[in-house]
Amino acid sequence: TQCTVEPDGDLAAITDTLGRVSLIDMGTKQIVRMWKGFRDTTCGWIEMPRKTQAKAGQKKKTLYLVIHSRQRRIVEVWRTRHGPRVKTMQVNRESQIISVREMSRLGYISCCYLVHSCQP
Repeated sequence: TQCTVEPDGDLAAITDTLGRVSLIDMGTKQIVRMWKGFRDTTCGWIEMPRKTQAKAGQKKKTLYLVIHSRQRRIVEVWRTRHGPRVKTMQVNRESQIISVREMSRLGYISCCYLVHSCQP
C-alpha cells in the first residue's frame, strides 16, 4: 500500500494489495475515482501550466496522475478527477518513476521522470 499526495494537498492516490488505485479528495475524505487491475503499482503527479483568462497573478495548472504498474509493465497518465487517459506506454519491469518539483515560469510544478536500465 502506498499513498501519494498531490502538490497542493487536495488529492491523494492510494494503492492497495487488491490491485486498485483510489483517488481521494482530501477535503471530503471521499473516493472520487478508482482504477482496477494495477498490482505492484507506484504513482506520481504531473502539473502542466495552462493558458487561462485568469486575473494577473493567478496561475492555473492541469493535474495528471501517473500510474506505473510493474506487473503489467505499463505507465499510464490520466487527467485527474474525471478526465481521460492521455498516455500509455510499455516499460520494462525494472523501470521506476521519480517525482520531482521543478521551477518554471509559473512557479513550482511537479514532474515525473521514467528511469530504466539499458542493461539486459
